[in-house]
Amino acid sequence: MESQTEHVRLHSTGGIVIWVREHEKQDREQFLQNPVILVRGRKSMGLDKHDFTKNATNTEFRGYSFPKGHIEANESEIDATYREIWEEAGLVKDQLELVSKIGYLVKSDRSNRQVHLYLFRLVNHDELPVLKPILTDEILEARWSSIQDIIEGKVKVKSELLSFFKNNLDQIHQEWNSQ
Repeated sequence: MESQTEHVRLHSTGGIVIWVREHEKQDREQFLQNPVILVRGRKSMGLDKHDFTKNATNTEFRGYSFPKGHIEANESEIDATYREIWEEAGLVKDQLELVSKIGYLVKSDRSNRQVHLYLFRLVNHDELPVLKPILTDEILEARWSSIQDIIEGKVKVKSELLSFFKNNLDQIHQEWNSQ
């Protein structure tokens, strides 16, 4: 049986960052057009972060995800989330407004790790900022994609992210409009 300490170590945190030009309440169709940050990591390409001998173009792409990662010792969930967004997309805390904690997803790999998710609004930008991953040994690419394109499968995302969006879209939309 797994101890409580071992179980806690399996927790990760991540952030769904959405950009809008002006914040106002949006109906569902408007909300689906908003861009959200997606990242493509070395692991999503089947590459170890220290193995640069493989050519990423010759490996199977498993799908984009959102900025996420492990919670470090003596780090809160929210601080870890801000750190992961900075490391994987290059955005700093001052550029983000926390909307809410929106739940968690369970990774589809064998770890069954829970990833606690927070919803953020990108602030102080009239245009989409260029995303610049800091951890280039882990992150191959950061990009913007509309929620609609994710839901419709126009952008390949990891299966757990697609399921999370489809199953929680109404809640995410409601949380977005409550601010």
